[in-house]
Amino acid sequence: MVKEQIENGDHFDFANKDGSYGNRFTFSKGVNALGKKYVLDVHSNQQVYLQKPVIRVLEPQAGKRGRKATLSKPDVQSVSVAEYQKSLRGFILRRGQDKDR
Repeated sequence: MVKEQIENGDHFDFANKDGSYGNRFTFSKGVNALGKKYVLDVHSNQQVYLQKPVIRVLEPQAGKRGRKATLSKPDVQSVSVAEYQKSLRGFILRRGQDKDR
């Protein structure tokens, strides 16, 4: 949708996405690839990374027995948006209300 607007010659400063489009990373990744800024409405319990994670199969620890790891895992811990918000000064997480439910 954003790409179509750009192709039509529309000019805008940023794109906005609310919760009705879901919480998938696809939208922000696509808009970022187009070189546009964006604002997202996210759930307070959504997990985010504060550093870019490296996703890989972890090496076995020395002296550990058992099967080798086969699942990829990030090398840094994620935090919820609510936890991250608590670390910001002067930022208020507004609780939205879905009146249609």
